[in-house]
Amino acid sequence: MIANVLYQFVPEFVTEKMSGTISINIRIRKDHKSKNKLSSIYLDIYQKDQKRHRIPLGVRIPIKDFDAKKQRVKPSNNFSKDYNLIIEKKLSDINNIMVVYRLRGDKLTVEKLYEELSSPSYNIDFIEFYRKNLEHQKGSSIKESTYKQQKSSLEKIKKFRSKILFHEIDKQFFIEFVKFLKVKQGNTNSTVEACTKNFKKYLKIANDQGIETPLKYSEIKNKRFNSNRVFLEEHEIQQLYRYYSNEFIPESWKQILQRFLFACFTGLRISDIQRLKTDNFVGDYLVLTMQKTDKIHRIRLSAAAKKFKPLDGTFSGKFTDQYINRCLKGICKQVGISKKITFHVSRHTFATQFLIQGGSVVNLQNLLGHSKINETMIYVHIVDSIMNEEVSFMDKILL
Repeated sequence: MIANVLYQFVPEFVTEKMSGTISINIRIRKDHKSKNKLSSIYLDIYQKDQKRHRIPLGVRIPIKDFDAKKQRVKPSNNFSKDYNLIIEKKLSDINNIMVVYRLRGDKLTVEKLYEELSSPSYNIDFIEFYRKNLEHQKGSSIKESTYKQQKSSLEKIKKFRSKILFHEIDKQFFIEFVKFLKVKQGNTNSTVEACTKNFKKYLKIANDQGIETPLKYSEIKNKRFNSNRVFLEEHEIQQLYRYYSNEFIPESWKQILQRFLFACFTGLRISDIQRLKTDNFVGDYLVLTMQKTDKIHRIRLSAAAKKFKPLDGTFSGKFTDQYINRCLKGICKQVGISKKITFHVSRHTFATQFLIQGGSVVNLQNLLGHSKINETMIYVHIVDSIMNEEVSFMDKILL
């Protein structure tokens, strides 16, 4: 038995492995009133031979409106339903904490309970655990781009459920979570893959720290989806180039399109484009440390890439990644490209067109900075499928 609840609305919890009872009471302050004669309702936590703790509930009412026996706000108060919901919520939080400690076989003391209620611990809530660990890694063990990507996954998890207790994470929970990402949110396969991968990462950290969950991180298999990577064809690149050269293009769009087209001929990620400086350009070469891999990268600039090289080594204008992606959608709509375009399409375009033009897959691996050839082979499969389809063009000869 986890707890005994002594009713008449006076909960008294008894946890196993404890010497004594944690007494929980809802009380109202009688020794202090505000100027408008309102008194605060608070949670009183007590255990024999332990320090008593009082936690304000943020509810202030006249003393006459409080039922000391039932420990609730009387119905005569206009806001009694709302105030009593606040009280019930706090008592529900206590029950959740006790369940988690019980399932973990951990001893719950009045001090631990007070800490959990005052500042929700990441030992109880996966969302809070994920957030605190992510913030702890920021700027030290993970790069800024990785931080943003994992924070984006956290926001998606929070849309599924704003609070996730560790003991709720089982196989059915995970199935429903993946379904939510794909069906309710309409995320792409690659987004679902990234989100579940990040979920598994933080679940592993929790499990390694001794936090038990019905579903262990090792039981989650990161499924790799066949990705239909969007890339631009030759005529679409030419459309964008003509628009870039048009004297009527808005200046901000021109600056953004310059970055995008430069990436189409270098394969750089947006995180690296945003960090380029004069020192990165050495003669006909671009030398930089890739933010994602932390490896030094050296690329020989083609004649096409040089058309979009910034004159002083730094691209004009300062734009966020999100703003750049919004503008690219507007630019593509302007020139009649209906594909779903983000800045990363430039990298797919570079890789695909490089192979179509006869480039080596090994050289492409080096140019993209892939650590494994398997990552690069995705583009080979894309090009092969294109070539297989175009073989049928020969049929027109005899038609």
